[in-house]
Amino acid sequence: MKKILVLAAVVAVGFAVNASAFTFDQSKLTYGAMPFYSMPTGDAGDVLDSSLGLGVSADYLLQDNIKVGLELGYAFGYEFDANSDYSFSVLNIGPVAKYFVTRDMLTFYGVAGIELYHSSLNKTVAGYDSSSDLGLNLGGGIGYEVNKNMTAGAELRYHTVGGDLDADFINLGFKLDYKF
Repeated sequence: MKKILVLAAVVAVGFAVNASAFTFDQSKLTYGAMPFYSMPTGDAGDVLDSSLGLGVSADYLLQDNIKVGLELGYAFGYEFDANSDYSFSVLNIGPVAKYFVTRDMLTFYGVAGIELYHSSLNKTVAGYDSSSDLGLNLGGGIGYEVNKNMTAGAELRYHTVGGDLDADFINLGFKLDYKF
């Protein structure tokens, strides 16, 4: 919980410091939703099955090819191979940066972010029931401009998390973005 408060305070101070040099333009804001399929890799992949999840995001266009934003994702439940009585869910939140290139109606982009991952078990195993850890996500995607306000596409992400969770995940998702 302390890590969440520290992260929120850092983001708030960052926005406050830059507020005088920043003019908010709502037309540069994009909202997104992405159902995804999350696959644990490495040691976590040996003991966990895959999970479905849902992510939401808000991105702001800083320059012609650069967006910054905030993402929230939730993997509904990875089941343990050895014991199906236990399931494991992961909530992640954090800032991201995207670099993109647009060609005709297609947009190609890369994304990187540092996120806070909160994991929890539906049953306590050896005294462990939840943990919050920092991690990194990297990935890319492609979007097709459906109309001037909506883009649909696919995205692939690699998440690596340290600390108590100490796991890697690959997420494949279908993304819908909307801008006003």
